[in-house]
Amino acid sequence: MNTKEAVAKRILELCEERNMAVNALANVSGVSPSTIYSMLNEKSKNPGVVSLKKDAFIAEMNHQVKLVRTEYGLTQEAMAKALGLSKKTLVEIEKGRASLGWMGAVAFVSLFSDSRILSSLLGGEADDMVKALAFEGKKPYFFPTMGGKIWWRSVEESEKWRIQQNIISNHFRALDRQDRRISFGFDFEHIRARCIELEELL
Repeated sequence: MNTKEAVAKRILELCEERNMAVNALANVSGVSPSTIYSMLNEKSKNPGVVSLKKDAFIAEMNHQVKLVRTEYGLTQEAMAKALGLSKKTLVEIEKGRASLGWMGAVAFVSLFSDSRILSSLLGGEADDMVKALAFEGKKPYFFPTMGGKIWWRSVEESEKWRIQQNIISNHFRALDRQDRRISFGFDFEHIRARCIELEELL
């Protein structure tokens, strides 16, 4: 079974599990009905794998909104404000009648990147998952910095990277030998582990 067949099979299963028509599933997923029918059409070669992955990601994030809101102990009003949505839209998303869309899903996983629910679902790194979907097939580009000569102190170095700590905020960042930022955050051990993971790309 190839990717397209697996996706089509899962779509039909979701329709049956939730007692929904294809059009209704499309609306909940934030894609057009024609896109869903294209996925189900054996002769169609569209959409591409990346589009399928993005659509599946958005649909899954729609499903996780209420769970993550509960995990953080937020009211619907507070959650809606954090996501830049009206309370009415948030309620519709939680009921499966509306969708976050790609930008909304990206904002959701970015704002709640510490969620244990999302971490378990996405394999630990929500940020990496989003970037993998957004830039699939492209080599990651790390933007250059000024090298941290004023606001940063070096904490640890290797042949390919170095970790610095901001003297004001105390957060960490990792740079490669061309002073390009490759990771950042407040958890030093996490940053160090990330550097080791990325060594083969540097």
